[in-house]
Amino acid sequence: MKQFRYSTSTLLNFRSKFLFLVAVILLTACDYSDVELRDIREIKIEKLDKNGIEIRGSAKVYNPNNYKIKVQSTDADLFLDGRQAGEAKLLDKVVIPANFDDFIDFRIRTDFTAGSVQLIPIIIGASVKRSVNIEIKGTAKAKTFIIGKKFDFDYEHKATF
Repeated sequence: MKQFRYSTSTLLNFRSKFLFLVAVILLTACDYSDVELRDIREIKIEKLDKNGIEIRGSAKVYNPNNYKIKVQSTDADLFLDGRQAGEAKLLDKVVIPANFDDFIDFRIRTDFTAGSVQLIPIIIGASVKRSVNIEIKGTAKAKTFIIGKKFDFDYEHKATF
């Protein structure tokens, strides 16, 4: 019986070609469809003080993909009654399940910037009216596996306490 002998370099060459082929097949099989933000409801102000504002809400999201998507970060500005309040940051990780079409809860916080003295009348008025017009503009970065994408958004809503 004849024995076959392979050198280490031949095995490494075969292994690297095999891994490359598997990677190409997996990447071409990953058909990505855009996630849609369909609606936002139940915007509530959790906390409003001289330092900042915390907001809780629910967003109706449609993910037609066969894999979950993680929202990693936001680069967004928060406006109260048309005046810029500061940068809005996600407080919790948001994961959108695969093949999902429902509401997901989120929380954001904005620490008021140094020039936010002009917001004092808005904060006082909001505490009396128990509501304030909120606008959030910016981008969100989402990622799945090695694929990342940014989504622009601009949302305006009347929030209540």
